Amino acid sequence: MAPIHYDLFWQDYFDYCELDRLRGIFAQIDLTEVSREIRLHRNGKGRQDWPIEAMLQAVLAMIVLQHRSVASFRRELMRNPTLMIALGFELKAAANGERNPWARYRVPSDGAFSRFKQTLIEVDEATGCVQALFEAQRHKLTDLLPDFSQRVGYDGKAIKSHSTGRKLAHRMDPLSGECLTSDPDATWGCHKQFGTDSNGKEVQTNKRWFGYELHLLGDVNYELPIGFTLAPAHESEHPHCEALVSEFIGSEWSERCESFVADRGLDSNRLRKRLFEADILSVIANRNLWQDENLDPDQLRVATRSLDENKFDTLLRTEHGDLYCKCPESEKIRPMHYQGYEKKRGTLKWACPAAVNDFQCQGRDECYRLGNVTAGAKTRVVRVKVDPDHLRDFGELPHSTLKWKRLYKQRSALERINSRIADSFLMHNHYLRGQRRMALRISMSMTVMLAAACFAIEAGQPQNMRSLVNPLAA
Repeated sequence: MAPIHYDLFWQDYFDYCELDRLRGIFAQIDLTEVSREIRLHRNGKGRQDWPIEAMLQAVLAMIVLQHRSVASFRRELMRNPTLMIALGFELKAAANGERNPWARYRVPSDGAFSRFKQTLIEVDEATGCVQALFEAQRHKLTDLLPDFSQRVGYDGKAIKSHSTGRKLAHRMDPLSGECLTSDPDATWGCHKQFGTDSNGKEVQTNKRWFGYELHLLGDVNYELPIGFTLAPAHESEHPHCEALVSEFIGSEWSERCESFVADRGLDSNRLRKRLFEADILSVIANRNLWQDENLDPDQLRVATRSLDENKFDTLLRTEHGDLYCKCPESEKIRPMHYQGYEKKRGTLKWACPAAVNDFQCQGRDECYRLGNVTAGAKTRVVRVKVDPDHLRDFGELPHSTLKWKRLYKQRSALERINSRIADSFLMHNHYLRGQRRMALRISMSMTVMLAAACFAIEAGQPQNMRSLVNPLAA
C-alpha cells in the first residue's frame, strides 16, 4: 500500500486555522541557542526520535494552548494533526506494534516529554539559556514601547505545589533522617494581610499555603513582567525584592523609571534609600506602628506625634509623613497645605492652611508666635528635611497628596499580572512538584507572556497584548 501523506489534506486548513497566535509567538522567540546548547549537552548520546526544535515548540505550545498536563497535551496532538505540523513534527504512521493501535501517527510519549524537560532544566542551570529567552523578549519589548518600565512595581505571588505538605513515613532524608513530603523543595508559607476597619484600627488576616512564592517585578502601565525569581514559600519577600530592584537599577531600563510602587509588606527604609539614590520615587505604604500614640483620636483616625518633640508647637506629624496644624485656641486639627518637594534644598514645603485657603483661624497669631514667624509674613511656611536615612518618616511625596494616592492605586496592576499567571498560565491548576520544574514552567510562561505582547504590538493590535485567546493575524 502506498504511504499516506497527511499534510496534503491539512495544508489548506492549516493556513486558516486558529493557530495564528501560536505561530506568531514562535516567530518572536529564537530557539536556536537553546537547541545548540541541548545538542552540546547530549553530545550525540541518547535517543533522537524527535527533533529538538519541535520538542521546544511543544513545551511552549503547552503553555500557549493552556494545557495543565502532558497527558492533556498529548491527547490534543493525537486528534489534531494540524498542531503536529505547526510544531514541526513529521506525521509518521504508527508501527504495527505501537502501544496505542488507534493512533494514526506517532506522538511523543509522556516519558519523552519528561526526559526532555529534565534535559532542558540541566541545560538552563548550566548556561542560563532559558532565562536568556525572557531577557531577549524584554529587550524587544523595550524597543517597541518607549515608555516601558517607566512605572514599576513589586508583588509576591503564592504558588502552591501539587502536594499536600504532609510528611510521608516511607520517604526519609538520608542526611537528617527526617520524613519528607512528596515535594521536598516546597515549604509552608504565610502571608499576613493588613487592613483597616471602620474605626481606623488595623486588622490582620493570615493566608497559609505549601509550595513556593513568585517574586515579581512588573510594569504597572502595561501589566507585563520585568524580572522575577522563585523561592520556597517560607522565605521573606524583602531580600528577593531588594535583589530584583538592585538588578533593575543596574540595568539600562532604570533610566526610564520614574516611580516604584509596593504594598506595606515591603515597608523598609533600606529599600526606600536604594530607590532614592537611583532618583526613583518610592510609593510604598507604611505599616501602622503608632496605633497606641494617637494624641487626638476624636478628630483623626491616624496616630500623630509632635513635629519637634523638643519644642512646644502647634504642628503634628503622622507616621505617613503628613503634617497637621492644631489650633491653640479651638484645638481643631487641620491638614497643612503641601506645596511640593524642593529638590535643591532637599525639603518638603508646607504652608498654613488658613492663609492658603483664606479663612479665619482663632489661634493664628499664637501659632505664628510659636513658630517664630517674621512679623508681617502672609503665611507660615514649614520646611521638613528629607533625610535618606529616615525616608520612612518623610519621603519625597507625602501620602496625603493626590499624586501619591493615584500612583499607589497602580499597585493593582501587579495583582492582575499575578491573576493571569494563576489562571491563564494555570499556576493554580497544575501537577508540578519540585522547585526546578516549577522554575522552568515560570520562566517559559514569562517568556510567552512577553512574546505574545510583542506579537500583538507588531500586528497592530496592542489592545490584545495581554491575551492568549484572542486571534491575531500573523
